[in-house]
Amino acid sequence: PMDGDLIVITPTDGSSDLILEINRTDEPAQEDQTQTVNDGNRPVQGDNVVAQTFVPSLDGFLARVDISITSVDADDVTMEIQTVDGTGLPSGNVLASATIAAADITGGISEPHSFGFPEPANLIAGFTYAKVLRSPGTIGVGEELGWDAADSDQYLQGSTVVSNDLGLDWVPVPAADQVFTTIMVPPADPRGEVLVGDALVFGNTVPGSIHGFKFIDLDGDGDYDPNNGETPQA
Repeated sequence: PMDGDLIVITPTDGSSDLILEINRTDEPAQEDQTQTVNDGNRPVQGDNVVAQTFVPSLDGFLARVDISITSVDADDVTMEIQTVDGTGLPSGNVLASATIAAADITGGISEPHSFGFPEPANLIAGFTYAKVLRSPGTIGVGEELGWDAADSDQYLQGSTVVSNDLGLDWVPVPAADQVFTTIMVPPADPRGEVLVGDALVFGNTVPGSIHGFKFIDLDGDGDYDPNNGETPQA
């Protein structure tokens, strides 16, 4: 069934038909954190790894990160979302990861690229995380890959940090920030089929599905409350 579809249920006791309307709640993706000033780029190849710390403003799933890349014959490039340690540096604990294959990297100056995470990280508003960019390419052999950045403090909630040993040790870069935009998806409200004009509601306590747990919702609030006499339905 699709949103807006009506379902007619005919009771066996001869009472009036019940009409239900499909009403599924999908939270839209939202742009959350962003930094767009671009003064150049920082190399991301081999042992050279670049990260940008950030603080989401809302709870939810980090669905995508958009950045701009300057590249020539680049290798695959991977973005990881990591927690940070007590000093605010990437901890090595990877929450999500996405890779753009070399064949899909648009060569040139400041080309936009998006990392969509197959299994998005569930982030908490107000906590610091790190976007870590790495590539197996080798500097000086005709390849170039750089993450565009500002040479000034443009994003006050985080900063650039770099590593020259694959991310084992990190060094903050004073007054610098990478170019990025984070796309968040807030936690979805439970989806359900809502009755039009009566108290009977087929509800669902499982986000992302409309045919999981169904019950008689006596008070019509969309919540399953067995203490109020509400009973599951087959």
